[in-house]
Amino acid sequence: MSISKTIKKFLREQKVKKILKTSKIGATTDLVIFHIKRNSDSIIKYDNLKLEFIKSSNHIRGAVGRRYISIIVSEQYHDKLYNLFNENIVSIQKKVASILVDCSRPDNKGEAVSGIINYITSLLSEKNINLYSFFTSQDEITLIIDEENAYKYVDLVKKKLKA
Repeated sequence: MSISKTIKKFLREQKVKKILKTSKIGATTDLVIFHIKRNSDSIIKYDNLKLEFIKSSNHIRGAVGRRYISIIVSEQYHDKLYNLFNENIVSIQKKVASILVDCSRPDNKGEAVSGIINYITSLLSEKNINLYSFFTSQDEITLIIDEENAYKYVDLVKKKLKA
């Protein structure tokens, strides 16, 4: 690698660390992921479910792909979703956790810096932690990992960023 590329990589990593140092990072446990066959019936049910959860201030996270719908909810809603989507369920993963990296701090100024997702997922790889899913928006990154590693991962990220 040339000196110029090495310097650019170093500077980008410093920007990533600066953004992550000022970001809020936390874990939510006791979650379950449902993977559901996408069809017109399951999409209608999913859309209605989202509305119901939004009205009741309950948390639901989901993504509609080309073949599947993935829904992450608190374990307390397992039976409700199981009964609602039963015939279309492809798989269910229990005992997962959500790691939220909130980069919406005022001092981050929405700065577009490549490498943030790479940095936080490389730490998972270093510790041999499986990444089940992730969601991104302009200022939030949500990682879905196994529950037993959630708080260890958050501590690891915070420790790495202090160094």
